[in-house]
Amino acid sequence: MKNRFKASLIGGVFILLSLTGCNKEKEVVAEEAVSKYTYVDWEQGFQKGALSEGNQLYSTDYWELSHNPPEDYTYSRVVDIRRAGDDYLDCCRYTVGEEITYYMETVSMSGGEATYCKLSLGDWGFDSDYIWGFDAWRENCYFGVGVYEKEAENWDVLPKQCYIVTADREGSLQSQLEITDGLLDLEAEGRLQALYVDGSGYIYVYTRDMQNRESLYILDKEGKAITSYVCAVASKDMIFDPVRDDSGRIFFPVKDSTERATRLLWKNAAGEITELSRFDNATIETWYTMRGSELYYVEKGGIVRWDVVSDVRETIYHLQENGIDDPLVTSLYWDESGNAYLRYTSKTEDWVSKLSWEKPKLNEPVNIGILQNGQEVKFVESAMAIFSRKHPEYPITVDVTAGKEESMKDRVLIDVMNGSGPDVLYLSYEDLERLQKKDALVQIDDLISDAVSNELLPGVKDFGRIDGKLYGMPIGVTIATMFTNREVWDKAGWSMEDVLQLLKERPETTSIFASQYGFCEPREMLSCLLQYDLEQRKSPFVDWEKGVSCFEANDFMALLETVKYYNVLQYEILDNDVVGRVRNGTALAYYTTWLDGEDYFRLRDEMGPDSYAVGTPTEGKQGSYLLADGLLVINRNIKEEKLEAVKELFTYLYSRDCQKRMHNTISVLKDMVDSRVWYNEHEGKYYWLDGSDVWNGLPQKEDGTTYTEEFKELLERAVPFKGSGPLFDIVWEESMAFFYNDKDALTVTRMIDNRVQLYLDENK
Repeated sequence: MKNRFKASLIGGVFILLSLTGCNKEKEVVAEEAVSKYTYVDWEQGFQKGALSEGNQLYSTDYWELSHNPPEDYTYSRVVDIRRAGDDYLDCCRYTVGEEITYYMETVSMSGGEATYCKLSLGDWGFDSDYIWGFDAWRENCYFGVGVYEKEAENWDVLPKQCYIVTADREGSLQSQLEITDGLLDLEAEGRLQALYVDGSGYIYVYTRDMQNRESLYILDKEGKAITSYVCAVASKDMIFDPVRDDSGRIFFPVKDSTERATRLLWKNAAGEITELSRFDNATIETWYTMRGSELYYVEKGGIVRWDVVSDVRETIYHLQENGIDDPLVTSLYWDESGNAYLRYTSKTEDWVSKLSWEKPKLNEPVNIGILQNGQEVKFVESAMAIFSRKHPEYPITVDVTAGKEESMKDRVLIDVMNGSGPDVLYLSYEDLERLQKKDALVQIDDLISDAVSNELLPGVKDFGRIDGKLYGMPIGVTIATMFTNREVWDKAGWSMEDVLQLLKERPETTSIFASQYGFCEPREMLSCLLQYDLEQRKSPFVDWEKGVSCFEANDFMALLETVKYYNVLQYEILDNDVVGRVRNGTALAYYTTWLDGEDYFRLRDEMGPDSYAVGTPTEGKQGSYLLADGLLVINRNIKEEKLEAVKELFTYLYSRDCQKRMHNTISVLKDMVDSRVWYNEHEGKYYWLDGSDVWNGLPQKEDGTTYTEEFKELLERAVPFKGSGPLFDIVWEESMAFFYNDKDALTVTRMIDNRVQLYLDENK
């Protein structure tokens, strides 16, 4: 079932209406919320006004829901969620071997352990069957059951027989209704996807056919045909989850691609499907429920409350600001006392956050300043928001300076040096060094517990270590490395001299390195051969003990000429198969500056079993580097009473719960790779959980294993690359004259020697 079909059922006859006016004080509104009921005449249609910012809901409590799946299940838990009274009712489907098992879980909205009821379809009188839909209203639970011909089972068509089974919460049969004839009368076709029953007993069946055309069929409580709605355009028109009001009436939001609108449809008293309202060019992400005259849904990342009588629409809760990136896996419910609960249910997470109109009284917040751009910034923001939601007693505010004017970042750094500024900063290693030299940072060794420290990759704590003291830590990393073929080079690492010698020995070589972007340009080739050694004070072109530049003395001209020769040659060959060039040996290695886990497995598979990560050429033969977008540091002037909150924040950021959410980034926890790799015994296939709740198939070797151990070994030996300094920039600025302006190699080399020597003299 597609994830936008996730259930938003509200039970109870009269649900108390909250916030009837948008300009009243919260205390007055909260008082009126328990004294008014609103009844809506749907026949008049819904009126829609402009969207504005309204009073806000706040997360005041948080808990995770636990589940106990059957042993040896091979597929993830698939669940339909409904609400009955103050409980969630979850109809769960697990695949165990070749069989499907069904459970109904009951869990209180206010937390606690779930109780389980295994659904035995044999007790309902079926011996060849599956549950295709679930709904609940008041005390009744409704299950859609399909019976197929054993010798011709095909779930993409209607089953031989369709039933609606009514049962209690323990799964005991109360009644059984066959609806096969009613569906055939409506000319229903396709796979049965979902079931809904309204407060009057009318049955709504949702299907999708072989062309992905979505349809809705309506039957009365005796199973007789009433009417149907078939989407106009297959694969593009969509029927969303239905919305149910206090009395059980249902309407369906339908996105119509031909009219570029979302229409709200319902069955009127005459049994006709009519339109209640229309959103032209609407950006509706998911629909929740209706309380009195108030309809709740998500638009542009915010929960909207729409009073369909007064036509007031207000955004009352911002999902992303609370660490929720995917509204499709959320549901909003109210209990019978009028308390709101936001539930998040995905493959890997299931939690509930209690919401309140009253802003909690909190301590002074910890201010986080984000000064660094990069892939991880959104993750950092999201992680901070999730921490605040989980720990409302430790409020967090986040200011993002990254991406704005450089002068704004400089002002923040100057504020920190002068005794003010954010409490915690996310910044580059260069900025960390600037602040540390001004004694503006706190040592964070004591904030990283031994339990966390023991779980970190070996190189992670070295990022922010200066003179043996720890001042900063990355949240996630990536890897810069090179892959080569063992027929080309079969040692643990190589140096620049090794690469130049290989070029002499291998006349078939047409390019030195292949890049993730295609051909390596001169700057990238020089960077691979030179930059890492320069930054780590290991380059043979500088006498580091004497502080003398010796590019000319060590024949840097030959390196320039070699790079220029292969730059011309690679474009004459015009072989765009970059991975293939490494595999067949016409390029020495494939260079990547942004490697995550899934990329590693893909590259190893494409390059073949003889490939391996040799690293970039360095004098120390250690050329695989951990890279970090930014580091977390603590302002030395942070108030003492905030340190407890910061310590809890760090504990969360380096917890498995937080780190598992990383996407396109490598966790700093060394055993997280094993947590991301999952083997499906039924399929005989490995999957990679990428942090965004998506499982991607992993390539396997001939013996059936994956490259998991090789990837873990690479992470263990990779060392931090803290950032680029000025030396390589000097080299490249002068080298451009050789590559593009026809200056000879000797002239360029002497100019480099002069500038590098000046830098060395100024920085003794």
